[in-house]
Amino acid sequence: MSRQTINIADLPKTLTLATGTAHTIVLKGRELHVRLPIDPADVSSWDDKFVLMATRDGETTKQVKTICDDQVPFDALVDLVFHDMKPEWSYSLEVDLGSEGVKYFIFQDHSYHDLFSP
Repeated sequence: MSRQTINIADLPKTLTLATGTAHTIVLKGRELHVRLPIDPADVSSWDDKFVLMATRDGETTKQVKTICDDQVPFDALVDLVFHDMKPEWSYSLEVDLGSEGVKYFIFQDHSYHDLFSP
């Protein structure tokens, strides 16, 4: 399966990827809120990882979330919040479906200002 990068100009709409899944991205303050159509009750999703990568001047940091970080329990979606986003960094959000062997980017190498501009 190929990776697909989403144009940041499409945010905060619901994004439909080549995988046939839709992702909702919302930016609030310095937080990135992501809603993914992945059922946390599905055993195959328990090893999934959601990685927000930040880069600046050759330095990279990561925030890694899992199904355990779901913010809205008992629904069929995964709601994640990534904190402490900084204006001087660029960001990429990768979904790693674990044992299913699929990785893809929701967005890649976008500046904070691209993400947070109206």
